[in-house]
Amino acid sequence: MGGHAPVVGAHVYVMQAGTGGYASAATNIMGSGSAGSDTHGKYVLTDFAGNFNISGDYACTPGAGTKPGLPVYLVAAGGAPYVAIPVSVITQATGSGPGNNGTGFNDTFVGANLLYVGEYVTLANLTGSGWTSLNGLTLQVVAATPTGFTVYNANFGPTGPVTETSATATPSPAPPVPNPAIANVAVLGNCPTTGNFSSSGTGSDIITQVYMNEVSAAAAAYSLSGFASGPFNIGIPSGNAMATTGIQNAANNAAQLYSIAGQYVSNVNAGEGHIANPTTPVGNGTVAQAALDTLGNILASCVDSPNTASSASGTCTTLFQFATNNGIPSFEGVSGTVSPTDTFTAAVNMAHNPAGSAAYSGDDIVENLYGLQSAETTPFSPNLTLQPVDFTVGIKFPVNGSPESVVVDASGNFWYSSQISAAAQGPNEPCTNGSTCGTSEVDELSPLGVSLYSHTNNNFVYGDVTVDSNGNAWTGNLTGYEDSTEILPGTPYATDTVSQTFTYAAGPVADAIGDVFFVHGPTAGFPQNGDNIELTEINASRGSANGSPFIASSFSVNNGTTESYYNVRHGAIDQAGFLWFVSEGGSIISRIPAGTITGLPALGFPIGNPNDISNCSATIATPEVPAIDGNGNAWIPMNGAGGVVNILEVTSTGNCSTHRGGSGPYGAAVDGANTVWITDDTGNTITQLNSSTGSASVSYAVDQFLNKPTGIAVDTSGDLLITNYGSSSIVEVIGAATPTYAPLGVAAALGKLGAKP
Repeated sequence: MGGHAPVVGAHVYVMQAGTGGYASAATNIMGSGSAGSDTHGKYVLTDFAGNFNISGDYACTPGAGTKPGLPVYLVAAGGAPYVAIPVSVITQATGSGPGNNGTGFNDTFVGANLLYVGEYVTLANLTGSGWTSLNGLTLQVVAATPTGFTVYNANFGPTGPVTETSATATPSPAPPVPNPAIANVAVLGNCPTTGNFSSSGTGSDIITQVYMNEVSAAAAAYSLSGFASGPFNIGIPSGNAMATTGIQNAANNAAQLYSIAGQYVSNVNAGEGHIANPTTPVGNGTVAQAALDTLGNILASCVDSPNTASSASGTCTTLFQFATNNGIPSFEGVSGTVSPTDTFTAAVNMAHNPAGSAAYSGDDIVENLYGLQSAETTPFSPNLTLQPVDFTVGIKFPVNGSPESVVVDASGNFWYSSQISAAAQGPNEPCTNGSTCGTSEVDELSPLGVSLYSHTNNNFVYGDVTVDSNGNAWTGNLTGYEDSTEILPGTPYATDTVSQTFTYAAGPVADAIGDVFFVHGPTAGFPQNGDNIELTEINASRGSANGSPFIASSFSVNNGTTESYYNVRHGAIDQAGFLWFVSEGGSIISRIPAGTITGLPALGFPIGNPNDISNCSATIATPEVPAIDGNGNAWIPMNGAGGVVNILEVTSTGNCSTHRGGSGPYGAAVDGANTVWITDDTGNTITQLNSSTGSASVSYAVDQFLNKPTGIAVDTSGDLLITNYGSSSIVEVIGAATPTYAPLGVAAALGKLGAKP
């Protein structure tokens, strides 16, 4: 279906994601096609009602062993909208024309309009002086607006008003001219291991009916944007297990956004009507329904227009000018800018550039694309009635407490820590000496946001979370009352602790061989001035007689200053194997072991010296969660102490520079395109930075889903996971980033930081 009407004569293909690389050519898996084949393979055609039948026309290629295969999806390309439904007419405007000279009149009907230019309608049930003579005539629509349409009447024009009449659109004398820009897509799911989508088999769902339109296309484009460049170019590298997991999770996300079975239909009679999901299928998350419906309306403005191979419509022209591959309008003439030629590719480009690009100084990309929604009668509702800040699409999952840290494992599951009850505490704030701390959790959610595990502790506040190379999650404490915790996924899950070792150990960092590093205070009690601060390496998988974690090595440095040890909150690891730690309260950034940074003792952690980074004249104030890019640079948000609000970029040799990153930057992450993402916990946005230049691209509000965002991570599908400290939720931003290797410790060892799997 197009936005307003069935699409007649579209070529419908059954495609499976290719294996020739990212965005490689997809594979047509139809065994037969009743209408023949073309450059994209075999296909069937849609009829005048938009119907098609693919029963028996494809074979689903199973995956290896019991692992499901790659995503399978439908593409409906070309064809033309075709209306064959009654259209209500409320009044009739004065006919226009040269008079009674036989050259004809244009008669304009005012009311809710579902018709398009070039379509033929047969008028019926007209009343009023002179109007009954039009009943039974089949006339062509010569103009159309959201509130009316005009037909050409070769005969004498009637006079007088007409009220409460109706016109009925019937099949055209000839098929309408095809619109080559139409490319609607619907994701069926991941290929079952046996059978296909019409027969029962392991991992299969029987699909009997598919509703494919511009909303299903937007859902598919955003979910698969990390692997796609167009409707026939969706793929991954052959034999790449992590990329396979990523694209499978992405295909599942398409079903989170839109039900191909037509579960939700608009109650506004403005068009075909199958709209985005308001919630995820199992009800565990809120979907940005209005944002997706708006995307469908924008695409429908091109689909419904009189766009042909020889004559471009104004709406398609506008869409293709602004929804380019790099977020720069095509008329700017910037090298490398490529305009799409179909609606699905335009949606993929909008997913990649939801608010344009910083390279384009104009602010009218969102304005012009949003304006297309009103170019025709809005077919999908509810939709955004005010122009958004950006075209991001999110899902918000409610969680307990105030979540802060979030990380992703190799399967695309995400782990997070959350403060459930702790008086007068902000993000990752420790309890003070003698205070009482509340309950904390560390939890695991599936790629679809379904709870897999939850571990609660009533004695202390959890710090950050990290995932080691064995898939185990680790978190430390911020209270001094309990040890660090390792969680081993399995059936059932197991929990280990390292006894009598850690206090105020908030920022664990995992490496590639299963070891985890903590910076922490003394072994017992609240840290005092002059106490030692320690860097401890825990070996979780080697040399332990009972299989439990054990201390592999520990180093300490005497402080002798007023530095608060528990303020060492966050850490990261780079591709050279160096550990980075930040002291939030002490405003210290350190890279361990030393070698090129002055002032660092070998294998130790420097304390009390604000100039631990050489060659850097920037003010370090309240450094928060760091991220390391593929070039070995650390990106560290400065969260506002003394009015310092920026992003500090620190090279491996200690040079540094500052960049803009919102009004309250807190968390950082790097995606598979080496792009840096920053959360802004006061501006309630996320900001995208170019890691080569440090220039800010744009900030995104994610359909107003963000509320004091703190932690951020990128998964293997190219989605952003963001913790909302202020509203007990985690937001998944669909397809905004580039698929990323996980977990980060393994990525660092393999040289995969800032790179795709």
